[in-house]
Amino acid sequence: MNKNMKNSKFSHLDVYKKFKEKIKLHKKFIDNFSMLISNNPIVCLTKNKTHILNTVFLRSAINTLNSIQNCCNCGCFSDANVLVRKYRDDLLLYLFILEVLDNREGLTNDEINEFTDGEMDANKLTELVFSTMSVIKNGSRKDNNDKAVDAWFNNDASKGKYKNKLSINNYFNYIKSNEEIQECINKHDLHSDWEEIRQRLNDFTHNNGKEFLRHNILELLSKNEIKNTISQITQDISFVTSFFLVVIILIKPNFIMSTDYVDSMDVGIEPPKDSQYWVAPFIKEYIDNNIVKLHPKLKSFLHHNNKYGMKIE
Repeated sequence: MNKNMKNSKFSHLDVYKKFKEKIKLHKKFIDNFSMLISNNPIVCLTKNKTHILNTVFLRSAINTLNSIQNCCNCGCFSDANVLVRKYRDDLLLYLFILEVLDNREGLTNDEINEFTDGEMDANKLTELVFSTMSVIKNGSRKDNNDKAVDAWFNNDASKGKYKNKLSINNYFNYIKSNEEIQECINKHDLHSDWEEIRQRLNDFTHNNGKEFLRHNILELLSKNEIKNTISQITQDISFVTSFFLVVIILIKPNFIMSTDYVDSMDVGIEPPKDSQYWVAPFIKEYIDNNIVKLHPKLKSFLHHNNKYGMKIE
């Protein structure tokens, strides 16, 4: 059965049309988010190099969504689910890296006080910055999660002893060690949905039963099986993307800031009052159309618990 014949078997279905619309929506959201944070690169200091992480994770995620759609177009739904797992893992790895780098230990308070004792001047400030960088680069205060992130940036992860830290279970557990994220997950019952998706994606990846293998051969599937499979893929992608944004809001709320404040500063005019707390319009739209579906009180939680007081209204 060629591609066109396969596609014609389900292309007329409403669930397939909804799937294509949702894929387009998620790609647009990630693309907009990538542009929004393009001026906020992440810096990782390893022993011998300074690494800059730009928007490569997000650009790759868009391509993975394209690949998921291509697999579905061909009726290769098992392959599509494997790629949904990659999409999830890549976004969680990105969150893990962000959180690990935010939590890195530099100088202690006592060490900082030594630099700030008396009047601070440019020389003291420069010395403080270089001392902080030196401590981070030499790795003396890095735990195994820090060292795993360094190994990832240095392309040593596949052969290093910290490889076990670069796993979806560790990403999820580390992110949950953040008290606000743990509270968010518990209050809004996100763990049960996460676990259900995790088990399903594992089953497809490892062909844990005849039914999972069958989902790569369209002619073996009934119309109801096709409809249910496409619908489930759509829901899983929506959950993963929504969960990603929820965690971003809790660990990097500055990433969702609208451009009004910076745009005003760039042209030399005073920014509108409190515009540093405004949320980008496309983020608001995504929250209202997707995140609130995870739980009706989730939006209010994000409003009251993001650490920079972003106005999620």
